[in-house]
Amino acid sequence: MKVTLRQRNKNGKISLYLDYYHKGKRKYAYLSVYLINKPRTSEERSFNTKTLKLCERIRAKRELKLQHGI
Repeated sequence: MKVTLRQRNKNGKISLYLDYYHKGKRKYAYLSVYLINKPRTSEERSFNTKTLKLCERIRAKRELKLQHGI
């Protein structure tokens, strides 16, 4: 089973969510985490990279749970 981390523009921010199939049905799990659209400073860029790493860890955990049937 594959879980994909996707991005969506929403109100000037980039919303992150997980997209996966479970028992033949497509499901979405919104993470309530947002990236800064068009970061200008190094702090904003580092915030975006840290947030993406966190969301990637969440994605990996969700994929493992689905593979093991939890």
